[in-house]
Amino acid sequence: MTIDRDFARFGSKSFAINKINTVDVREKKLRGKGAAIAVGVVAAVLLLAAYSGQGEGFGVFGAIAAIVAVLMYRRRDIYEYGLILVSSSSEEQLLTTRDRDEIDTLRAAVEKAMVGRGRQ
Repeated sequence: MTIDRDFARFGSKSFAINKINTVDVREKKLRGKGAAIAVGVVAAVLLLAAYSGQGEGFGVFGAIAAIVAVLMYRRRDIYEYGLILVSSSSEEQLLTTRDRDEIDTLRAAVEKAMVGRGRQ
C-alpha cells in the first residue's frame, strides 16, 4: 500500500487521488454479547426450575450455564473495519482489517493526498 499525491495503490489496484470523492470507514461487529445473554437466560430458567423443586440436576446445570454466560459476557467485542473509496462512478472497498489504528492511518493519508498535502 502506497499513497502519494497522485495515486493510492492497494495491491494490484491504483486510484487517482483527484478522482476520489469520499473516504469512508465501515465498521462491522463480528462478535457481540448476544450469545452470552442467551446462555444467561437459559441459566436463569434452569436455576428457577431447581429452586421450584424440579430437581437438583437443574441447579448444577444452571450454575454451570451461569458461569459460562459470565465468561462469555466479559469477552471483548470484535470489530472488522473496511476502508472504502468512493468516486463519481463507483465505490470500492480497499482493505479489511481488525486494526482500527491501521485504517485510521490509511484514511488520513488518503485525505491528505486529496487536499494536496500528501508527500510520501
